Amino acid sequence: MASLIKTVQTEIENRIEAILAAEGVDVLSRLRGNISNDIAARLAKKGICVLAFPPSIGGIKPNVTSCLFAQQCKMELHVCETPKTNQSGIDAYEVVERLLSLNNHKTANGVVVAVTSVEDASPESQPVVEFVMELQMNMTFAKV
Repeated sequence: MASLIKTVQTEIENRIEAILAAEGVDVLSRLRGNISNDIAARLAKKGICVLAFPPSIGGIKPNVTSCLFAQQCKMELHVCETPKTNQSGIDAYEVVERLLSLNNHKTANGVVVAVTSVEDASPESQPVVEFVMELQMNMTFAKV
């Protein structure tokens, strides 16, 4: 049985890749390797990427039947761009606007995604533009 958390993360990453496919923007995740090195390499090579973090689980409410319901599951997406090296034809602002289409996206296992916020997290000491997008969802976990 596949992990619900991993399945949801992978499905959201695949959806992001589909949204940005024509632009050639890479989607990175902790599931796929050494993130800090991968981000640095992508920013040096392409100038832009999206990083998908695993969902965090919160608001757990035990159900007396056969499941646990989590009402406050959150997942962060980081859109990172080095404007000087970005040759993709799309900037971080446009990527964020396209990713807003994730709002109300429903995964194959019925998890509905809501975009709850987008914040500028650009470091002042580096020539990088970074946005943090927060997704929220409810998940139901089977009791083991």
